[in-house]
Amino acid sequence: MGISSAIASATSGLFATARSAQTVSDNVANALTPGYAAREVVLATGQFGGVGVATIARRETLSLITDRRMAEADTSGERARSQSLSKVVDLVGSADDSGSLSGRVATFAAGLTAAASLPSSDQRLETVLTSAQALATHLNKAGDGIQAERLAADHAIGDAVEALNQGLLRVEQLNREIARQTASKGDVNTLLDQRRAVIDGISEFIPVREYPRENGRVGLITETGAVLLLDSAAEIGFDKSAGMTPGMMIDDPLSGLTINGRAVDTAREGGPIAGGQIAALFELRDEELPEAQVRLDAFAEELVVRFQDIKTDPSLEAGEAGLFIFSGDATSTKGFSQRLAVNEDKVNPDAGGELWRLRDGLGADEAGPSGDARVLQFFSSGLERASVPANSALGTSSLGIGALADLVVGSTAGAAYRAETDLSYSEGRLNILEEAVLSEGVNTDDEMRMLLLIEQAYAANARVIQTAGIMLDRILEI
Repeated sequence: MGISSAIASATSGLFATARSAQTVSDNVANALTPGYAAREVVLATGQFGGVGVATIARRETLSLITDRRMAEADTSGERARSQSLSKVVDLVGSADDSGSLSGRVATFAAGLTAAASLPSSDQRLETVLTSAQALATHLNKAGDGIQAERLAADHAIGDAVEALNQGLLRVEQLNREIARQTASKGDVNTLLDQRRAVIDGISEFIPVREYPRENGRVGLITETGAVLLLDSAAEIGFDKSAGMTPGMMIDDPLSGLTINGRAVDTAREGGPIAGGQIAALFELRDEELPEAQVRLDAFAEELVVRFQDIKTDPSLEAGEAGLFIFSGDATSTKGFSQRLAVNEDKVNPDAGGELWRLRDGLGADEAGPSGDARVLQFFSSGLERASVPANSALGTSSLGIGALADLVVGSTAGAAYRAETDLSYSEGRLNILEEAVLSEGVNTDDEMRMLLLIEQAYAANARVIQTAGIMLDRILEI
């Protein structure tokens, strides 16, 4: 009886070590697989002696994984903000760039000064016209670029919502499969790895918390408590916009977000989808990029107002258009920067205008003395004159056009810098948490040491069986 028990115990030991070797092999093979949780065999004393495999445990801490997911969501959102606002800086230009808004204003001012020193020169008047056109075109392109960024954010929201819905449905399917396998005592570790990877992907769009349910299933809620998955996946709704104009805002007519048909407040801090890429994209589309547009529109409005002022151009009648005008509805301030233009009909010979009106005033009916530089000097004074902007979006301080251009450029660069700083902080936090999660993952050195122990245990159990066989042979010889 003792020999048979020894053989049974050694056989169970061989089975346990073989299962341990398989687990180590799986760990090493998946050392670089995203979402893979390292396994370890949990052994227990057999009911009638020997050893048995109690379970295959996963080395993972849910709270740590959740923190990493939250950090991933935050980083994904900050990255979207930083990339978009950096593009706005490229559109408006930086302070040291001659092609920036500040640089265009400086070039225009220099052209006025040069023309005032020799007002009879058509070449210098042509330079004034060209620099004014370049300034207007720069604002046009910057405004168009901002609306293109808003449209890109809108489409990115649509793509993210589509991926989010697919991810939630996939988790729902995995939940059902895991529950079936759990009920039949099957190995669910591979399915758990797949589910973990899918939830990691979902967390880029919306920060989610995972909570355990019966039979190995999980539920998903947002950080602020909105339910995304219970027995079935929630349906997230969003409609992409076909185009974008400055006057288009959320719900008028831009799409908001819905969860199972119910509207979600995307603007409220701490709202149902706060944090993550989708919330950041809504913030860009509906808040930050429109603010950049408003600053440009206010600057364009200031140009028109200054050059309509009779202190800048004494030749004008009250309400008469000056050097800069708006196309379309001049009573609507939305999209002023896209609609800003030089009064070509008055000053551009190619459009039926006359260059001498840059010297004599936009309201002049006939050319004056070619050496009269007074209006050009008034134009320069209008640029330099410190006055409170017509639009409060540029503040309430008395500033010249050059200083206002610097203000717009600085505000744009400041927003991008803050976004970049926030991204750096988020990436640093994410890196720390990723290292913590990886520390629970596969360490190939530890796995190799474990493999040596498994090899020794396997050899020892095999030796026991060999010895027991020799003893049985000896008995049979008697």
